Amino acid sequence: GPTKPRAHKDLCPELLQANQEFQNSQDCGENLRKKLFASWADQHHQDGSFFDSEFKARREILGRLEVGFWAQPCMNGAPYMFAETDATGFQNGKMLLEESYPTLKQGWKVLHDKEYPSMHNPKNALPQGGIRSWEQYCRWRDLEGTSIAPLLLTNILTIYQMIQHELELTKHKSKITVYLLGVETELNYIPLFGELAFLMPGIDLTIIMVSPAAKAICVAAKKQRQKNSKSILVKGIASDSDLVEVLNYKGDGEGGRVRVKLASNYAYMHECSPVSFASNNPHAFLALNAGLGSYPSWIKTMVDLLQMKCPFAFSEQTKVSLRFVQEIWMGSVLNTALQNGYPIKIPRTEIKLNPFHGVVNRDGAAVLVPNINNGYILTGNKQK
Repeated sequence: GPTKPRAHKDLCPELLQANQEFQNSQDCGENLRKKLFASWADQHHQDGSFFDSEFKARREILGRLEVGFWAQPCMNGAPYMFAETDATGFQNGKMLLEESYPTLKQGWKVLHDKEYPSMHNPKNALPQGGIRSWEQYCRWRDLEGTSIAPLLLTNILTIYQMIQHELELTKHKSKITVYLLGVETELNYIPLFGELAFLMPGIDLTIIMVSPAAKAICVAAKKQRQKNSKSILVKGIASDSDLVEVLNYKGDGEGGRVRVKLASNYAYMHECSPVSFASNNPHAFLALNAGLGSYPSWIKTMVDLLQMKCPFAFSEQTKVSLRFVQEIWMGSVLNTALQNGYPIKIPRTEIKLNPFHGVVNRDGAAVLVPNINNGYILTGNKQK
């Protein structure tokens, strides 16, 4: 099965290769830490390690609702994947149970105006061909190098990279619907998805978020509804739809539009009704730091995605994880499909270094290779 432990003799050569292949990422990260974000990102330990949670704790942005967009459950609370509340009663998306979003200043908390992107049209022109690096993005958005915003913006810009540069969906379409699977902490900074309106001018983008966490917060909102609440989620609930709209943002001038909706009645794509799909036809499926080989639920989901022959893009923290997906895990998907009478083919997939990967190392590596948020992107079923 996909989670079966592998022998050391099988893993060792792959780990060695992963270390060598990650040198590109290390060099890129070194450039980011020592040049572009040197004022904060180069404050690492003697052994070179730099951990996200430790850094957030030092900046007093490690916590729950009181830290705005930086909110996340306690690590000793319930697992994110099962969407339960943590020991303090916090759950991902709790901000959506309020009547309105915080202002950008309140949400970014410790940052001043020049350290986060505004919700106004950038004064600098978007480079021809789009944004392709952190350095280019910060120059376009006029962000100071002291900004720690990339700790969150890596997720927004990785989605942009997937849509614009990897799958190239904007080449032939102006109205795009993508399903973002497995969302967790993304539910705590929904307003930041409005940045995609500036990155993709003229594009009408709908993002449908699907996960146990998204479903759980919608269930909480339905309980609120019975008490005449006016929360963001309650206002977005429509009686005839599985989806709850939580953002409808139009950029200034020629900027695009971004809508974000949460799936309220299903937690995984393989639970989605044909009726819901018919009215919200996907152009691509995306996932951030997906953990494809770590969660058994991905097998059934992937069987459905491959039957649909829809483009997909998933990020992972290490390349060795995606090589495992290509070489072994996809075989498990194929076997599951055949056992259930679904004649599918495994598509050609490609792995690339993500130019918008995280700036600092990820906490708690599952394998002893360099790892970083959204380090690599796996794409498949790319349409010409």
